[in-house]
Amino acid sequence: MKLFLKLKKIVLDILFPLACLGCGKEDVWLCNECLEKIPLEEFFYCAVCQQKSLRGETHAHCQRDFYLDGLLIASQWKNKNLRQLIHKLKYNFVQDLKIPLGKILIKKIQQANHFFTPALDSGFFDGLIPIPLAQKRLLWRGFNQAQLLAEQTTQYLRIPVWAEAVKRIKNTKPQVGQKQHQRQKNISGAFLCDLKFIDSLKNKKILLIDDVYTTGATILEVAKVLKAAGTKEVWGLVLARG
Repeated sequence: MKLFLKLKKIVLDILFPLACLGCGKEDVWLCNECLEKIPLEEFFYCAVCQQKSLRGETHAHCQRDFYLDGLLIASQWKNKNLRQLIHKLKYNFVQDLKIPLGKILIKKIQQANHFFTPALDSGFFDGLIPIPLAQKRLLWRGFNQAQLLAEQTTQYLRIPVWAEAVKRIKNTKPQVGQKQHQRQKNISGAFLCDLKFIDSLKNKKILLIDDVYTTGATILEVAKVLKAAGTKEVWGLVLARG
């Protein structure tokens, strides 16, 4: 497997030479100037009704039968550079793109802290959990992009990444192209909390990390199993709304 991954990297380096996706500058996937041109989402929204929310908190009247306490969406999927970064990370296997994408997630947290208290980076969360990838896609890709993003984000938050706390126990069909009710049916029962982490999760505040939030079916299903395990709060942090 290690030899295969090394060969894959060599081939990818040949097919996709290192150059800024925004301006073509050599030796960097996204230069600082082009990174700054990816705008953060200006407002914060409730994940249920999608109306403005103070800091992405789920409105109290939307909380019934909803397991996500808040959602931070960093930027817009329509931004071409951001789309290319996510696509090359996931489908061209360019793991180095975790660095600029991680910076975007961190900037979103800093934006939230600039306006509101308590700060989300001063002991607010107890741990980060990346959305688990289906086993077939994990073997094909060789990594979980959500885990790479979580590992970048924790360099700022300074909290543990509990990558093994939630297991994906069902290989589901890709969510892309499915309608909302199909996505919910497809992902239902796909996740389970690892029993070794049950005690550690009780009364904890968890930040879920993923790349794209479309209907929210996947991240909501993970939040559901975490709440069933006794977590106090579950928030989500994603790069873009799909």
